[in-house]
Formats: sequence, C-alpha cells, structure tokens
Amino acid sequence: WIRNWPDSHWDHWIRDPNNRKGRECVYPEVSRNRNVGRKGEHVDDKFYNRFLSSIEHTEDVESALSLYDAVKGEKTAYNEELGKIFQVANISTPVRELERHRNGVFAYYFDDAPRRGSHVWETHENDPWAKLAREFGLWHEFRAFRQGLVRFWHGDNYLLLVQKGSPAHQALQLMHGGDEVMRITPGESMAPAGPPKRIVIGAQQESCTDACRRHKMRCSEGHLVTLNDCDEMRKYIQCEVCETNGGGDLPAKVVARDHSNYGKCLTNTHPFSCDGTHKVTRRFCPCV
Repeated sequence: WIRNWPDSHWDHWIRDPNNRKGRECVYPEVSRNRNVGRKGEHVDDKFYNRFLSSIEHTEDVESALSLYDAVKGEKTAYNEELGKIFQVANISTPVRELERHRNGVFAYYFDDAPRRGSHVWETHENDPWAKLAREFGLWHEFRAFRQGLVRFWHGDNYLLLVQKGSPAHQALQLMHGGDEVMRITPGESMAPAGPPKRIVIGAQQESCTDACRRHKMRCSEGHLVTLNDCDEMRKYIQCEVCETNGGGDLPAKVVARDHSNYGKCLTNTHPFSCDGTHKVTRRFCPCV
C-alpha cells in the first residue's frame, strides 16, 4: 500500500475494489477527525455548511481504539451487532410518520442499483440514490455501504436504507418473517400529516426548539418542509425578496442590518433542524 499511496484523493483510492480486495469500509458514528478549516481544495463555505458543520466529534482516544479492536478481523461480531439492530427495526412505518417517533429504528428499501466506477460506487446527480441522499443531507456517493445497507441518524431516529435485493434487504425480511420492508422513493413527503398548531417567528439567533418552548410547545422538524416555500413564508412576515440558500437555521429571514442579505427571506436546501441558529436570522418555527 505504501508504495502505491496516491498524492491526492486517498479516500477514493482506498475504496477502489482492487485495493479493498473484498473488504468493506467501516467508520465510527461519532467522527474522530475533523476538517482543519472551512475552505480547501474541494471545500468551500457552501459545502462545509451542508455536509460538515453539523458533524459531532470525539476527543476520546480510548473509545476510538476500542472501535478499532472491535472491528479488527471480527466480521462475525460486527454482523451479530447488525442482526440485533435488524431485529428491532420497524419495517412498515411511512416516512411521513417518523416525526411522531423518538429513538426508534426504521428500515426502508430503495430501488437504485449503484454503478461501479473505476474507484468508487459512482452515482449521477439524478440517480435515485443521489436524490434520496440530498433529501437526507447525505453524500451522493456511497462512502460506507455494508452489504447494501446505509445507516444513519435522522433527527431522533435511526434509519436503515437497504438496496433492493441486497443481502441486507434479504436479512431484514428473513428476521421479520418474510414481511416486505417498506419502499422509499425520492421526493416522498417528509412532512407529517396535518398542519402545525402554531407558526412562531423566533427571536434573532433563537432556535425553533427554544422559540416553541417559550410557548409551551415543541418544534416539529417534519413541518419545516412545508414552511420552506417563499409564498408560505410571506403569510407570516414581509418578504420583498426571497431566495434559496442552505443552513440549519433556515427557512428564516435575515434581520441583521449590516448583513449583505438584510431583509431577505431564505429557503433551505440543506437538512432541516429545529436546533439550528444564526446570529443574523429570525426563524420560521412550526410548533405542535
């Protein structure tokens, strides 16, 4: 490996099937490394805000080493742990109902068959997986793909997305008595049924979590999707200019007079969050 180590794009190189030799890439759910800055050869502010700004990190070296020991040559133990997760997974909950649940495990299958490129599982921006990834705020390529499984936290729930017909898909159905796993498709509504109880305009730099709590309610993350529309935002506040942007504090209005976007309402292209804040915006908050 040392002799062939590339000068750049080492992460693509290490996932090359010729280098992996049948092995799979695993990673800690709480990252042990971080970007040294917001800008670099392939990173700018937009990229950083979309994919990196919300990542949690750990400084716990001992837990990092224990992860290495746990997966080092221990495929059986790793598969057993996945089996336990599969057993408790709910396979029949519509995506739009996820907002009603907390700390659950939910599984869905998707139709996309990723195309193998020369170095990675390559996808086109219009492929079904790439569209799904954008909806969940994930990277459009498969960076850690275990036997057809991609797993991640979405809000307060743990999601399992399995490729149709993959070993992971088959294992899920087998563990649930042959029952079919619910299908997920790009563009499927992430918003829960029914309107929020109240729309609250948060204070400057206030999260929707705190804004709704002031009214003895809680923020409904799923309903942020329905508020993410210029016409919808204009029902609650004056928006002479409305543009698309990206950030965990959106949709919102820029109210800081010294900011270049002052007075603009901004819709969101990034993952939605009730906890996001920004020092120059007031948020549109759906409370239930």
